[in-house]
Amino acid sequence: MAVVDVPESWPAAPLGPSEPPRPETPLDALGFPEQYSSADDRGQRTRVQVIGSDETGKLIQVNGLPGFDGQIQRGYSGGPIVDVTSGRVVGMISTADMDKRLRISWIIPLATLAEAWPPLADLLPEQIRVDPEFVEAIAALNNGAYARALERFNTLVNMYPREVDVYYYRVLAALGGRRPGGYRYEVIRAMENLLQIGIQIEPGDTSNHLRALWALIIEDYYEIRGIPTDRFRLRDLQAALWGVGSDRAREIINHVPAVECPTWQGLSRNQGI
Repeated sequence: MAVVDVPESWPAAPLGPSEPPRPETPLDALGFPEQYSSADDRGQRTRVQVIGSDETGKLIQVNGLPGFDGQIQRGYSGGPIVDVTSGRVVGMISTADMDKRLRISWIIPLATLAEAWPPLADLLPEQIRVDPEFVEAIAALNNGAYARALERFNTLVNMYPREVDVYYYRVLAALGGRRPGGYRYEVIRAMENLLQIGIQIEPGDTSNHLRALWALIIEDYYEIRGIPTDRFRLRDLQAALWGVGSDRAREIINHVPAVECPTWQGLSRNQGI
């Protein structure tokens, strides 16, 4: 065990949520291997990829990625493991396989660390709506900085893959304040796929705003332009209109100016906006 004296002027590394990183997520591992030169106090960095949890669920296997120098080895234990996309610490390095040729290692996710040291749980951004990065993304969206908002939401999905609003806001930001009918088919399909993922995560009424947004996209891209679409699916999505809260309705009609579409008019009329 080592005790590290950190100057107060050094900012603390931001922590990720307790939910572990998903398989295939790229991570940076930081450590001080035994043969590392002490002349440079920045340590060594190597990149790994998440494979999945072990049978106990307490550890996560990561494998070294080809094309990157170094590997997790003696001297890395206790070091941070950082999500490449978000720059947040998502765990601590534990151990590596004795056969270095395999480049297999294990990390301790934040949730496991919090079980061992409960005060850590209070430092993790469990709720996405109080996560500073989410708050910044929403502010960018509302200020019309759609590209910056989309970049933030694309990062947040790595930390909150089960949060339906990440998928909803990714689509709102991707639309960029424009009507869906102005985009290429490939872009529309990508947006539909995101909304479908969110609805599959929360198939109940809590995802009605995703259904309403999807209905609006179908109406403006397919219906108005006379492009054949699945009418049964559209009616099912439109039925969710009445379960959309006023805040979500306001967001949709403010950021998606498809005023001729029935869903847009319904959101406006039924929410008293």
